[in-house]
Amino acid sequence: MRTPRLSVHMIVRNGAKVVSRALRPLVGIADEICIVDTGSTDGTPDAIRKICDDIVASFSGVAVTPLSRPDLYFPDIPESYAPHVVPECSGAYILRDWAAARNLGLGQCRGRYIMKLDADDEVLTPENILPALDYLDNHPDLDILACPYEVMSHGLESHGLGDGSVRTDYVTMYTRLWRNKSEIFFREICHDNVDWCRRLDGSNWIMTNEGLYVRDWRDNVGNGTRAPHRNLKTFLVEYLRCHLADVAPSPHVLIYLADESAEVMPTLALAVLDELPESLENNDEAWRHFTRARALEHMGLFTDAGWYYRKAVFHGWDRASLRNALMLARRGEQAWRDLMETAIYRNEGHFYPRYASVLEIEAARAILKSGG
Repeated sequence: MRTPRLSVHMIVRNGAKVVSRALRPLVGIADEICIVDTGSTDGTPDAIRKICDDIVASFSGVAVTPLSRPDLYFPDIPESYAPHVVPECSGAYILRDWAAARNLGLGQCRGRYIMKLDADDEVLTPENILPALDYLDNHPDLDILACPYEVMSHGLESHGLGDGSVRTDYVTMYTRLWRNKSEIFFREICHDNVDWCRRLDGSNWIMTNEGLYVRDWRDNVGNGTRAPHRNLKTFLVEYLRCHLADVAPSPHVLIYLADESAEVMPTLALAVLDELPESLENNDEAWRHFTRARALEHMGLFTDAGWYYRKAVFHGWDRASLRNALMLARRGEQAWRDLMETAIYRNEGHFYPRYASVLEIEAARAILKSGG
């Protein structure tokens, strides 16, 4: 049997209304679609099977639910977060370990290459995919391809622009395509990503400004099935699990729990940041300072927040310079205008999250124009 060239990997729940947009551009490109369905009730698997028939791709899938795999879920109720209180519990179940669920799908993939998609993605330039595969064919030392990735906002009212238009929320680099190798797998319970496979065999990865170029429209598929503060809750449950088991949470869990809670539970964010090791890689050190500044700003401790924003900039996190300028503008401090103009210049044309998002830059420009 011929080995498929490209397997598309997807984890999905109630994506029947949007999945066609993600998959139909892949006609003549995808050889098989491999999904993990985490509890759809809207006929998503049947919708994907129909699309696979139309684009001449094979289909394979595995279904996981709180009943079939209770180890992968936790109930979204207040008792899950004791002694902490998390707002807006939904009563639903939340996936506990996103990487474990995704790795079930990797076990279904037979292709030489794997491309990750979510149900609410859209591949804007599918004509770039086959050349990307050819490039990996001709460079056996390379295993992973990252590419630009846009997330869209459905309106800017919350940012004070108020025109209701749809604009880019942020642009980042995202791992989308990799060689199907057993040592490349998903890791981390949430904000899951593939293992960078920095192994002794010399495998490596590259980023490209061409690549696949995927846009995620954030449709909130399933009419509100996405639990409020889902990522915060997932990290908090893992954090509490580690402490109950007398196991130190990983820096990944601590950093992302602090990031997700900085403006919801800032005192928790500060406590979690204090648990991080004293020495971190430069990128994580910058994130630590940036997150601490956000928590302090939310608590009204503006002088301390400014100090940590500046420390984040020192460690290469230029997004912090814009956040600091926005904070000073809201407080009416004299220096804010020059600082904001400089911050906009430093952040333009670079990728989030080290640099400000396009949305943040446009909000800063609007404040400059209005005089604060």
